[in-house]
Amino acid sequence: MWCRVFFLVTLLTLTSCAAIKPQPVKPLPDVQLAGLTCEAGLALLHKQVVQANVQDAQLHPIPGTAYLGINRFLLSLVTHIKTPTQQQAWLNELIRVNQTKWQVEIANLTGQTPHPWHQYVNSCLAKHAEKLVNNQYFFTQLTQMVPPNAYQQWAQIAGIYPITQYFLVPGIKKWHEDVHQQFNQPLTGAMQVYSPEPSATAVLSNHPSGQPRSKNHQPINPKRLKQWLTKASKQHPLKLPQLSTIQLEQLAQSFAPHWAIQQQGQFDLPGTPVWQNNQWSISPEKTTVYWRPSYTTIQGQHLLQLNYFIWFSERPANHWFDILAGNIDGVIWRVTLDTDGIPLLYDTIHSCGCYHTFMPVSDRLVAKPTSGQLEPPLIIQKPTNTIPTVKHKLSSTTLQSAVVAVNSIDHWVLGVGHFPISAMHTYQLKPYDNLRSLAISPQQRKNLFDNAGFIKGTERPERWLFWPSGVPSAGTMRQWGHHATAFIGERYFDDPALIEKLFSYHSEQIKQPKQ
Repeated sequence: MWCRVFFLVTLLTLTSCAAIKPQPVKPLPDVQLAGLTCEAGLALLHKQVVQANVQDAQLHPIPGTAYLGINRFLLSLVTHIKTPTQQQAWLNELIRVNQTKWQVEIANLTGQTPHPWHQYVNSCLAKHAEKLVNNQYFFTQLTQMVPPNAYQQWAQIAGIYPITQYFLVPGIKKWHEDVHQQFNQPLTGAMQVYSPEPSATAVLSNHPSGQPRSKNHQPINPKRLKQWLTKASKQHPLKLPQLSTIQLEQLAQSFAPHWAIQQQGQFDLPGTPVWQNNQWSISPEKTTVYWRPSYTTIQGQHLLQLNYFIWFSERPANHWFDILAGNIDGVIWRVTLDTDGIPLLYDTIHSCGCYHTFMPVSDRLVAKPTSGQLEPPLIIQKPTNTIPTVKHKLSSTTLQSAVVAVNSIDHWVLGVGHFPISAMHTYQLKPYDNLRSLAISPQQRKNLFDNAGFIKGTERPERWLFWPSGVPSAGTMRQWGHHATAFIGERYFDDPALIEKLFSYHSEQIKQPKQ
C-alpha cells in the first residue's frame, strides 16, 4: 500500500513541475497607463508580470486583495493597532514594502529601472491605502489571517510524518554534537579574512562636520546609537526603532562582520551572483555581502536586527553519495540589537534555512528548557568567551563587528569573537533588495529567486529524503520570508516572535565581561 502512496506522490510531483512551466511572454502593448483607472492599470501590469513569470515571492498574498502582500512582522503587528495614528503608520509600512515589490517586478518585466510605471504604481498603491484607512473589515480580516506556512501538509501526510520524524532525530543530534565540539576551535590550514570595504557614503556619528567620509570608517559611538534607537521608538506610533536610510546604512556598515573563511578550494571563495549559461552562479572576481534590516519582538519591545548574506559557488561533495552537495551555497549572519544598541544575540543559517545556530552574547537572554523536544534549537552559550587568548572587546565606548569563522566545504559557522584583525580581502556591502532585480544584460534584469522563492539550479539530493518533514525542496537556496529552519515542528527565520519563544529576556543591565 505504501508503495502505491509513494508512486502517487512522485507522479503528482512530476506532474505539478510540468504544469508550472512558464508560458511564452507576449510582447508588451503600448499602453498609456495614465489613461487607465488604478484598478485597470494594476490588473494589466499584474497580468503581464504573471505571463512573463517575474513575480517576486518575498511577500505573502493577503486573501481578498489582488495586489497587496504582507510579511510575518507586519501581520504580527495587526492586533496591536489601537488608534487611527497607529493604523496609518502600519498602512504606510504595508504600502512601502508593496511598492518595493512592484518596482522589482516592473524592472524585471521591462529591463528598465527606473521606469515610468514605477511612479504610476506608487501613486495607485498610495490611493489604495487611503481607502483602507478606517476600513474595519480589512483589519478584521487580517486579524483572522493564518500566518504564512511554508510547510507542505500533503507531504507530511503522505510521508507519515508522525512516524518518520523520529528517523531524523539521530542526524540532528549528530550535527549538534559536531558543532558543540568544533565551535571556536582552531580551523586548520589556510584562512582568508574578508572585511567590509569603507563606505563611500557613511556619515560618522563622531565626525564634527557631518560630511561623508570614505576612509578610516570607525564604529558608531554606542551612546549615539542608543539615542537613535530610543528617539525612533518614541516617535513611531507602533514603537518601532525605525531609523532613517542613512542611519541604517551606517549601522549596517558598523556591524558588518569580518568573515574568517577556511580555504581548501574555489568553493570557499565568496563572490557575487551572476547570470551565466542560462543559470545563476557565483563569481569570485568580486565579493559582495548583502544586508537587510528586520525586527523581532520581545516582551512587547521591538528590537532591530541586521542580516548579512554571503554567497559561495557551491557546497562540494565530500564523497560520491553526499546528498548535501549542490550548486551555490549561502550563509546568513544576523545581529539582534538590544534597546541600548548593544548586540543581544547572534544567529545564523544557511540560505536553505538549514543549520540554525543561536549565540546569545548578553546575560539578558536565558535559553528556555528544551527537554522533550525532538529538534531543540542549537544554542552556543557564551561564544565570545570560549576563544583561548582572545579577549571580548565589546565596551561602553566602541562597538566592534564580529569576526565570524566559517569552515571549508560545509560552510558552517564554527566560531565568533571580537578582536583586532588585519583584513586580507574586502567585500562590498549592498542592500539585499538588489538581489531581487539584477542586471543580466544592458536591457534585461532578473530576480535571483523564482516566483516560489527558490534559486533555480540549487536543488539538493537531500530533498528526496527530507520531504516527509513538509519542508519544500530541502537544501535549496531560498528567498527572505521562506526560510523554514526546523525539520521537526515549525520554525521560521523571519518569525518576529522566534527569540521570545526560545529565550527568556531579563531587563537588568548587561554584565560586562572582565577585560
